[in-house]
Amino acid sequence: ALQYVKSFDGVILNHPHDVSIAGGGQLNEGRISTMLGMKGIPNMAEELMVQRDIYLAEYTDSKVHIDNISTAGAVEMVRKAKQSGVKVTASVPVLNLRFTDEELLEFNSNLKVLPPLRTENDRQALLKGIKDHTIDFITSNHVPLEEEAKKLEFSFAEFGAAGLETAFLLSWQSLKKELDLNLEDMVRLWSRSARKVLNIDSPLISPGVMANLTLFQPGISWQVDAKSLQSKSSNNPLIGEVFEGSILGIINGRKSEIFDR
Repeated sequence: ALQYVKSFDGVILNHPHDVSIAGGGQLNEGRISTMLGMKGIPNMAEELMVQRDIYLAEYTDSKVHIDNISTAGAVEMVRKAKQSGVKVTASVPVLNLRFTDEELLEFNSNLKVLPPLRTENDRQALLKGIKDHTIDFITSNHVPLEEEAKKLEFSFAEFGAAGLETAFLLSWQSLKKELDLNLEDMVRLWSRSARKVLNIDSPLISPGVMANLTLFQPGISWQVDAKSLQSKSSNNPLIGEVFEGSILGIINGRKSEIFDR
């Protein structure tokens, strides 16, 4: 596949998760999984796949995007590969930039996600990767699920969190404090860098161009509640959180919607 996409300057996207090594793991393998008596997902399940993808990209001289990395080891592998000239890019889920596996001590199934929430050491490595551009962009890792898939014992609940509507606000609130990022940085991390990796033109704000806008107001606060969310799924772990800033609405072509917040 890497050789094939070279003919049109394409890129292969892969989520690094070796099922045979992850096995029936329910959360990050470590102190918290041991305390809870649950089988963990080792860092190796991700890092072996990251190393494989980097090796193949180097061998083929082709482009690979490693989607949703979560470990310190994966960040370092991508960093070294970029320094060596390998055509590799990477992204990270927004929840992994904010939360760690400590949040699962209360068995919150809405934070049971893939890749799993890792340790504080991993989180700090991800933040460093954002700061030095090792990680190219952030993803929502949006996985909406029906209520019956989440309101179960933790070990039986499915992986995934709905987060499309709260992803930008979570990163804005967290990263501007921890990494001193401004709004221009956030636009790059959520839009411009991803479009560059995927070779998609950025929308223009210009007369005669089809509108493609999100209306964001940083100066007001918004408390997330299930009724104000547009998604039919309620597996959003941020319900009840108060954000500094609010998404007021969207304009897409001739369609627009202003949210009641």
